[in-house]
Amino acid sequence: MELGETVQDTARREVFEETGLHLGKLELFGVYSGSKYDKTFSNGDQVSMVQFIFTCKEYEGELIKQNAESKQNAFFALEEFPDNLFPDHKVFFDDLIFNKERPIMN
Repeated sequence: MELGETVQDTARREVFEETGLHLGKLELFGVYSGSKYDKTFSNGDQVSMVQFIFTCKEYEGELIKQNAESKQNAFFALEEFPDNLFPDHKVFFDDLIFNKERPIMN
């Protein structure tokens, strides 16, 4: 998050930077936190991450396939997710596919 941003503003900005898409209405999917989200970065910085995950069905713009922020962007049907998802994000997709009660507080 940047100073002064809401979590919704941050989600919209990050999605635009990574995909070129402008998001419409956001719905809270879940909040993920706890020791399993603690990270140590290559420079030695340690953080305890809190991840706010939203769903969005309304967007505008043309999907950028690749840029400095993203290696490969594409849309997939829920039953056709690729196997090579970023491992740290797999839990979010599993929760979506298995239709867990929302919002998820994990």
